Amino acid sequence: MKHCLHVKIFKKRTEELGKELSEFYKDKNLLVVSLLKGSFIFTADLVRELSIPVRIEFMTTSSYGHGEESTGSVKVVQDLNVDLSEYDVLIVDDIIDSAITMTGVIEHLKRKILRVLNRVRFRQT
Repeated sequence: MKHCLHVKIFKKRTEELGKELSEFYKDKNLLVVSLLKGSFIFTADLVRELSIPVRIEFMTTSSYGHGEESTGSVKVVQDLNVDLSEYDVLIVDDIIDSAITMTGVIEHLKRKILRVLNRVRFRQT
């Protein structure tokens, strides 16, 4: 029973985010960047709720090395191969704990010359 409640809460919040983001980006050229591997299901659920055209790309990063604790630095394992100057960019991640990965990705993408950069996450620990 508790599982069903969590699924309903997740679905409702994802629908709300989809509506909010669709309104915010309605007249913009949106690129959603999904940080693999954790966020791909959330990204898929989220973009299904968007009522606007969207391009989706994926990045793979690592800040944990071989352990369970962050190394404090972010390594880009798989980068984007798209001209970001034409897009407003929304980064999707599943969990932001230390914010090291998100901060590293934002800094990395800023160097690629963007117009607008935002981020979304499902939950914060």
